[in-house]
Amino acid sequence: MSNPSRSDSISESQEARSDEVEYSSSDAESDTEFEVQPLTSKDRKLALWKEKKRQNRREHAYKRQKEQRVQEALSVIGEGSSKHVAVIKLQRRPELAREMEGKRFDHTDPIFDDFKRIGGKGSGTVVVLDEDTDEDMTQEDLDTFNYVFTYFRKDQRLHLPVKNNHAMIKGQMTAIGWRVCMETGQAVGTYAPSPAGKKHIEAWLEHRKGAIEVHRIYANSFCNLAPNMYRSQVQQRAKLGVPALGVDYENNNLPFLFCSNLAYTHNDFENLGHLDNDVSTFTHGMGGNVDKATGRLASFEDGFRMEGAFFYVADYGLLIEYDKIDGVVEQVWQGSKHVYGTVGGKVKEGFTRYGSSAQINQRLTAKVAKYQVDGEGIIVDDQEYAARYGKRS
Repeated sequence: MSNPSRSDSISESQEARSDEVEYSSSDAESDTEFEVQPLTSKDRKLALWKEKKRQNRREHAYKRQKEQRVQEALSVIGEGSSKHVAVIKLQRRPELAREMEGKRFDHTDPIFDDFKRIGGKGSGTVVVLDEDTDEDMTQEDLDTFNYVFTYFRKDQRLHLPVKNNHAMIKGQMTAIGWRVCMETGQAVGTYAPSPAGKKHIEAWLEHRKGAIEVHRIYANSFCNLAPNMYRSQVQQRAKLGVPALGVDYENNNLPFLFCSNLAYTHNDFENLGHLDNDVSTFTHGMGGNVDKATGRLASFEDGFRMEGAFFYVADYGLLIEYDKIDGVVEQVWQGSKHVYGTVGGKVKEGFTRYGSSAQINQRLTAKVAKYQVDGEGIIVDDQEYAARYGKRS
C-alpha cells in the first residue's frame, strides 16, 4: 500500500467537506420541492445512491488522514523506515489452543490444514508481522540485520546455552540480558559466560558491550511495527523497575529500553505449543536465514534452503511459513496469552535460521520486587563475572 501524501489527504478532506455542504444545500432544496411535488421512487433511489457515494468519500478521506497520522508518528518515534502492510483479521480459537498446548507436531500434520498461512514474497501484519525480503532491503537494513545476527553467532560461543526451557524439543537456545540467580546468596544477574567466555574474559567483556545496540535495534523494529504496543512495554518495564538488556542494574534511564532479556535460537530449533512465563503483554522478535560460517544473512540466491519450518499461533489458527520467506521476519505476538510454537524444519548444510524473542521475564520481575524490599542477595552482573575471572573492564 503506498503512503498517502499530505496534499492528497487535505484534498480528500476538502472534497468530503464540500460534499457535506452540497448535500445540506441539496437537502434543503428537496424539502422545498417536496411541498410542491413528491419525490418519485427513482428520485429516492438516486438520492440514496448519492448519499452512499458521499459517505464512501468521507470514509475514504478519514482513512487516508489516519494513515498519514500513523506515518507521521512513526517518523518521529522510530528511526527506521516504516511500511504499510496488509492487515489480516482472524477469529480467536481457544479450543484449538487447548488442543495444541504442550504437544509436538510435524509440519505435515493435518491440524495445520486450515491455518491462515503467511509466506512467500508478500508482507503481512499478524498480531503484527513485517517481512523484509532480500529484494526489499536497503543497504542500511542489511547492515542492521547483519549486526544482530553476527552478534548472535559470536555470542553463542561466549555464553552458556539455556538448558531449562520447558517447551524446547530440539535445537539450541541462548539468552542475553538479565535472569534470576539460582545460587544461594545471589539475587539476580546477567547470563553466565561459557568456558570459552571465562577463558577469554576480556573478549567477553568487549562483546557484551554490543548488547545495548542489539536492544536499540529491536526497540526500533518494535516501535516501527507497533508504536503503541512498544510504548506500553517501555512504560511497563520502567514501572516494574526490572533491569534492561545491555545496561547495568541501576542504569534504566535510556528512553528506548523495553525488555529485560532476549533469547535467540538456531540449529533446527523446535518447541512445543506453549505459553511464555513473562509479565510483558507483548513479545517482539526477529528471525533470519544465515550462513553458519559468517553469521551474515543468506538469501535463496546464496543457496539457502529450508523445508517444513514455520511458526504458529494456535489461538488464531495462524501459521508463518519461515521456509518460504527469503529474508527477515519481524513480528510481535502475545506469548504469555496465546499458545504458540515453532515447528522445526530441515536446513541445508552450511546454513541455519536464527529466531529470537525479547520480553520481560516473570520470575525475574518477582525476584526484583523481593530484592527491592529486603535487599537480600548480591547482583551478579558482567562486572562481577569479570572480577571472578581476574579482569575488570
